[in-house]
Amino acid sequence: MSFDKSSIGTAWPLIRYVLDQPEYLARYNGMLKQTLSLFDSTKLAAKYQSLAAVRRPHLGSEVTEAAFASAVQALTAITRDRAAALKTYVDAL
Repeated sequence: MSFDKSSIGTAWPLIRYVLDQPEYLARYNGMLKQTLSLFDSTKLAAKYQSLAAVRRPHLGSEVTEAAFASAVQALTAITRDRAAALKTYVDAL
């Protein structure tokens, strides 16, 4: 989902209504600007690796090492993609 919420229509009428109000849209954009300064995908990726190292020895039989590693990598990739999308959106404001 995009940060501008342009894809939100009648399926989410309250969100569409709120973001169509200039004062709420300005507040939403301000919060995204604040988030950008706190959202460091490199630090988060390091944190994911650190937490994965703690969890890895306790996987048990329900999750394979390959599936776990794939999930951690997917989370890292999503985080980087969303950080880039957020930066692009905020830079365009």
